[in-house]
Amino acid sequence: MIATRTLSTFASLLLPLAMAWCVDTSGATGHRDELAKIPGLIEKDGSFTWEDAAGAGVVISDFVDGRPMVEVAGVIIAVPPALIVSHPEAIKHLRTLAKVAKPAAVSGWSLDVSILAGPVLRGDKTVVVEDKLLKRIDIKLADRAKDLARLATAVQQFKAKLPGVGMNHDARKATEAVLDLMCQEDLAGATDEFTPDFARRVARTGWLTQIIKDSKCTDELKGAIVDAEKMTATLTFTDGTASLSEMRDAFGHGGWTLTLPNRVSYAVPHLEPLFLGSGAQRKRRFDLDLVVDLPAKSDPLTDADKATAARVYHKKRLLGSWDGKAFTADAKVWRDEVADTRMTHGAENTLPPHLVLSACNGDPRRLIVPAGVLIPAKDGSPSEVARFLGDAAKLLPDAGYVDLVGEYLYSYVYDSPDPRFPFLIGSKQLSGEIHQTADQTVANVAGGVMRGDCDDIAELYESICVKKGLHGHCALLPGHTAFVYAEKPDDSWRVTLLQTGPPMQFSAKALPDALRALYASFDQAAAVDPDGLGILLRFSGENTRGAWRLSWRIFAEPEYSKAMVDVQRDWQYQTYARGITTMKKMIDAGDKDPANYRELAGLANFTGQHALAVEYMQKAIDVTVDPVGKLQMNLEQVGHMHEAKLDDQARALALDILEKQIPATREQLGNGIAQICCGLAAQFNKLKAWDLSTRTLKEIQGPMNNAIMTLAGIAANPKFDPKTWEQLATVKSLVAAFHGVSLELITGVGIEEIQKDPAQAQLQKAGEVWTKHISFRDSDDVGEVLGQYAALGAMLKFRLGQDKLIERLESATFPATAKKDHYQRKDLEDEAQLESDLQWIKLSVPFWYGVMAQEFAIDKETVDTKQVKRFGRALVAAAAAQGKLGLDSAKTESLEQLGRVVLALVEKDAKTLRELLKAVAKENDKRLRDSTAQWLGDASRCLDDKWYGEVIQLWKEEINYKPKWFWVAWRAALSKAPQKALAVAKRAAAEFKDDPSFSEEYEFMRQILGPAVKASDAAPH
Repeated sequence: MIATRTLSTFASLLLPLAMAWCVDTSGATGHRDELAKIPGLIEKDGSFTWEDAAGAGVVISDFVDGRPMVEVAGVIIAVPPALIVSHPEAIKHLRTLAKVAKPAAVSGWSLDVSILAGPVLRGDKTVVVEDKLLKRIDIKLADRAKDLARLATAVQQFKAKLPGVGMNHDARKATEAVLDLMCQEDLAGATDEFTPDFARRVARTGWLTQIIKDSKCTDELKGAIVDAEKMTATLTFTDGTASLSEMRDAFGHGGWTLTLPNRVSYAVPHLEPLFLGSGAQRKRRFDLDLVVDLPAKSDPLTDADKATAARVYHKKRLLGSWDGKAFTADAKVWRDEVADTRMTHGAENTLPPHLVLSACNGDPRRLIVPAGVLIPAKDGSPSEVARFLGDAAKLLPDAGYVDLVGEYLYSYVYDSPDPRFPFLIGSKQLSGEIHQTADQTVANVAGGVMRGDCDDIAELYESICVKKGLHGHCALLPGHTAFVYAEKPDDSWRVTLLQTGPPMQFSAKALPDALRALYASFDQAAAVDPDGLGILLRFSGENTRGAWRLSWRIFAEPEYSKAMVDVQRDWQYQTYARGITTMKKMIDAGDKDPANYRELAGLANFTGQHALAVEYMQKAIDVTVDPVGKLQMNLEQVGHMHEAKLDDQARALALDILEKQIPATREQLGNGIAQICCGLAAQFNKLKAWDLSTRTLKEIQGPMNNAIMTLAGIAANPKFDPKTWEQLATVKSLVAAFHGVSLELITGVGIEEIQKDPAQAQLQKAGEVWTKHISFRDSDDVGEVLGQYAALGAMLKFRLGQDKLIERLESATFPATAKKDHYQRKDLEDEAQLESDLQWIKLSVPFWYGVMAQEFAIDKETVDTKQVKRFGRALVAAAAAQGKLGLDSAKTESLEQLGRVVLALVEKDAKTLRELLKAVAKENDKRLRDSTAQWLGDASRCLDDKWYGEVIQLWKEEINYKPKWFWVAWRAALSKAPQKALAVAKRAAAEFKDDPSFSEEYEFMRQILGPAVKASDAAPH
């Protein structure tokens, strides 16, 4: 027995060589030099052999066209040199494959290793897979042009139904764009431009029926999409019992399917990460491939959920595999092929080993990681949403893994332009602002992919990370929102950011420094104050989060964070008394953090206690160590002093900032000095200290002028690149701020006086360059264009004076046509240009809204209601003219609605006001509702008591939104109408008598406003 085993083992080692030894190798001997250069070949006794790890091998018999040849079972087989090194395991399959190939009488066999079928032999129109000889057959190709034509027709039929839905103009145009996209092949683009593939995915998974209820129309479009995306064979090899086919849909997507008696498999491109790669279905950066195994008799096109195994490859190199139970991957091999894509401050373990098991149509079905399998939500049911969020928290151990949710299970889309239809998809040019909750984002799943923008995924990441036990907040960054959390793994702090982009991490010994670096990375021109970091919070189920500014401590101390969020809730409900009580208790208990005093200063300011705001802010300044933080608080203090009518002190402090604090912190401020100087100049403008405002702007005038000229040159370039222009957003924003504060200054000084001061004259010239060459280059849609004309109106107000400007506008006509290239402009002095500008300014709802709002400025003793009516009626006429020209825009509709509210208030038009308030309630948009409530307070001082009582009753009947009752009351108080403020507060306390915070706030308002009410009652009427 022992002898037999020994002989048997020996034979197994020798047999492959014996097979080769009897092969004629004379053809190879003449190519020794070429063969010697091929890694993996072994030279023995004048011959070359190819061996596997076990020592089994074959002798090279010849060398033809750069490829070694082997002869096995009488079959000559070419072996590509690359396979010799990468796939020596193919040797053991050669005899089986050769035996199957031999009867075919096919020459020119070549060995290949297919990620789908393993080692195969390829011959003329023939493939050997395992024990199957598959021959290419002629097939009738499907008429995909017919499928595409049907889809195009169905899209047009659906679009024809949109006018009857009731969505606003921008929403309809954006929806039409999504529908048109469905007919296209996938295009190269930015990650914030979703693909035609995604548009079709959304449409075939329920979105259409949310828009219209015509089942015939929706079913036809869905059916057309399904048929166009259905994959059909373009190439097939078969023997009748097995097949290997290339499959494609009407848009060119697809892969290969293999059907054998014992298994079914398919191979498709592995999904590309959305933010770390080049975007799904765009130019492939990582170019990975996916193979999925299914049970026998499965349909590879529809049965992805039955997968028993899956593998991910890069150019035939196995990177990771899942056997149905566990995922394994060699970390080194993974990193060799999937390069570390981290940018500066990229998070550790970015794009870690994983596998996304997708269906043939690209729908992700499973995200497979070492810890297990994360299955996307199947629907929007609460149980399925909770299951997905819980599984994600459990299976994704760090930022790199959590980021995979955004990379593969999420698509960036813009918010709906119409808040009444939040499920619609906007575009870069036509979008609104709607913040989904995490549950809503998951519930919006379409074919395994959720959708939303940066604030939506930030809240999604927050939900997942909180379940993991991490503590963080949705950070408000320049033009962006991301989820940020802090950890202290050693003696340093690390802050991690998850976003619609690569995950990032910043480390420092002190947490404020790490957070400062993180926030500053999104705006190098920002002067970041860790004692006032922007975050977004949501209260009372509103459709957007509100922006708040809190101390760095909210990222480090969960209990402190909870207390401060509770105070922000008091801000939201305007129950300021409770917020003040909370902050005072905190300070009295010994927590004298600058942010706490700063919070009290803000609460005092919003309750009209301006002198108290100055006192609290000074205490915050006194305990602040950071020079930049102290400077920024002093800048705020100037504003508090002005509102407290302490203008001499305000001027002295502002001068100290200019002459001492800015020079002392110039190095620390870096590029942030421009932001600080603009803010300081704005404060000087409020004080009408034009000389000091000019001095302040001179600090940055040189760099700002250079930036303006650079932007003007880029904008005027015949080869203007919109993408480059978009990347200059930070610079444009800063220059726009500089232009705005400069315009305030020169308007205050007057057009004749500024010619006496070279610096002021230069500010005027820079403003004209901005207006002519830059301002309209950023205008992508109607709303932005009309907004720029409103800004141009401010420039003409400076040149002509407001009275003359209004007279000329009233005598001007509206534009005769909507067609105009607004960027092509002449100088402002050109009379033809001026006439054209006047027409478009007259058409600008934002302009009329702005001048109407100025009539309610708090520094005006009374409101000129005649002017309000004059401007309000001009606004209504402008809105009507916009409609006639087809220039509707959601951006101007909200201003039109607010302008109509103000006009109805001053005209005592109860019927119109009721209709407008009813529309506000129906729209259910936080910003519109908040602004409406604010106007009910701000306009109160010019309304008589009886009419104002009717107004509040209409508010109660049509909106009755609890969080904004006291917003109306406090705005009335700040607008010098204390009696009306108390009347609203009393009504609010009665309406919500079950909420003690409301009765407390009413009593607080009585204490604060009592003296003003008595003084008003005593004054002659």
